[in-house]
Amino acid sequence: MRLWDLRAPAAIKPLTLVKADEMFVNSRAFHPSEPWAVQGHVENASFWPLSGKYPWVLWEAGGYGLDFTPDGGWLLSSGVIGGVSFSTGVMTLQAWPMKGQNNGEPRVLLEGPFERRHSGIGISTITLAIDPAGREVAIGSREEHSVLLVPLTGEAPRELPGRWSDCSGIWFAFSPDGRYLAAVPLWLVGGIEEMVLRVWDVESGQLHLEDLVPGRTSFLGFDDPRHLRWSGHPGDREDLSGGERVFDVEDGSVRIVAENGRELLRWVSPTGDFMLTQTEEEWEQNVFTRQSLNGDALQRIEYPSDTPIKAMQIGPSGDWMVTGDTEGLVRVGPISEEEPHLLFGHRGPVSEVAISPD
Repeated sequence: MRLWDLRAPAAIKPLTLVKADEMFVNSRAFHPSEPWAVQGHVENASFWPLSGKYPWVLWEAGGYGLDFTPDGGWLLSSGVIGGVSFSTGVMTLQAWPMKGQNNGEPRVLLEGPFERRHSGIGISTITLAIDPAGREVAIGSREEHSVLLVPLTGEAPRELPGRWSDCSGIWFAFSPDGRYLAAVPLWLVGGIEEMVLRVWDVESGQLHLEDLVPGRTSFLGFDDPRHLRWSGHPGDREDLSGGERVFDVEDGSVRIVAENGRELLRWVSPTGDFMLTQTEEEWEQNVFTRQSLNGDALQRIEYPSDTPIKAMQIGPSGDWMVTGDTEGLVRVGPISEEEPHLLFGHRGPVSEVAISPD
C-alpha cells in the first residue's frame, strides 16, 4: 500500500507500507476519525499509524549538496540523477518548494558537470552555497574548475573569472551582507600553487582578491562583512603546513593567526560564540572539541554514535545539532554527550544535512 502526503511537494515519492507475513491485501481504508490506515488481509487486518511525521523522499541520487534559502521557502539540492555514479548520471541543481509554490513542482536550475567535493575522509558531495538574500546559488563547474552563480529565478548562470587547473571540490562562503563571495579548493590534486583563495565582488562579478593558502581547507567563512577567515591542515602532504589566516577583503592585508593546523573539520555556531572542531584522530573516534570564541575554554565531547559521522550542522539557536552517519541514521540532540534521538527513514550513508532557518 502506498500513501501520498498531499501537503508535500508534488514530486515526492509515496510512503510504502508492507506487511511481509501476508500474501494478500483484500481491502484498504482510512479510519474515519483516527489517524490510521487499515489493510484487510485474509484472516486479519493491519493498522498503520499516521500520526507520526514521516520523511519526504524527494528523489534518490548521489553526491548531495543541500541548503535552505534564507526564508525557508526552497530547498536547494545538487546531486546525480539517472545513474549510480558521477560518470554515468546527470548532475542536477534543483529547487524544491517547501511552501507549495510553483504548484508543488521542483524547478531544475542547472544541469551539467558540477565540481565534486571530496574531503578524503568519506565525505563526498556536490557543494553549493546560497547568498544571504536568497537570489543566487554558488556552485563549482567540474569541467572548468571555476565558480558559477546560478539565479534562483531560472536565468542563465554567470561564470566568475579565475580557474583552478586541478582540484577536488570547492568550498564557498558569502559575506554576511552578500557583497562578496569567497571560494577555495577543499584539497589539492596538484601542487601547492593551486591552493588559491579567490574573492569576487558579487554585483560586478569582478575578481577582488586572490592569494595562496598553505593547506587543505577545514573552514572558510566571514567573521564580518570585511574579514574572511580560512583554516586548514596539511593532511599527508609535506609541502603544506595548514594553519589559520584572516583576510581583510577591503585592503587585501592578511593576518596570520596560526602557522600550523591539525583541524580536519570546523563548524562555527550560527550564534557566533563557539565552534566545534575535529582532528583526523577525533573524527575516527567520533569526538568533537568545543571551543569558545570569547575565551580559551575547551570541552571534549565524545559523541554517542557507534558509526562514523559523515555530516553535521549546528541548529540556529546554537545549543543543538544534527548529524548523519555511514549507516543512514540521523541524530538530533544537544551539543553534549547526552543521547540524541533518532530520525529514521533514510537508506544509505548520509553525506549532507541541512536545517531550515526556523
